[in-house]
Amino acid sequence: MDEIDAMKAIDAALASLPEDAKQRVLTWANSKFNKQSPAQNPSAAKPATPSEAPPKHSSGKKSGSPKPSKKAKSVISIDKQLNLMPNGKESAIDFSNKKNPKNHLEKGLVAVYYISKILEIEAVNISQVYTFYKHLSWQVPANLANALSKAGVEGWLDTSDQSNLKVAVGGENYVEHKMGAGA
Repeated sequence: MDEIDAMKAIDAALASLPEDAKQRVLTWANSKFNKQSPAQNPSAAKPATPSEAPPKHSSGKKSGSPKPSKKAKSVISIDKQLNLMPNGKESAIDFSNKKNPKNHLEKGLVAVYYISKILEIEAVNISQVYTFYKHLSWQVPANLANALSKAGVEGWLDTSDQSNLKVAVGGENYVEHKMGAGA
């Protein structure tokens, strides 16, 4: 794994966490891996130990009143303007049947590929991918943005801007040469 792949993996891992959890993970990672001298980095004055690992939530009862869940709920709307059965072009159903995606990574890739390459929509967003999933009666992942980010880690998608998803060259090659009948 090179430096860019490590950054992509970190991005995918942190994308779905609430802000406070992201901060705890980043603080822990900085103290564990930042090996600068104490003069350069005051937080590096003591080495990280297993006891400094990010705190885990206990399953036992806590004293006091229960706190509301901070887990973000993903609410995505159908894009009613998206035409997945266009005249003169292959339908989304026919295209996905031809490519036969096996998992959420491949399904997300097929959706972004179809919307950007077949429908020729430049700025593909998560609502359009959600609409694609619903149109094909695919089960939508609980965190669709995270599933798409994982396809980004594979080198198939550029998910740096969730309102402008793009198919990377690796994704084009995967869809065109490794999926479906041509595989």
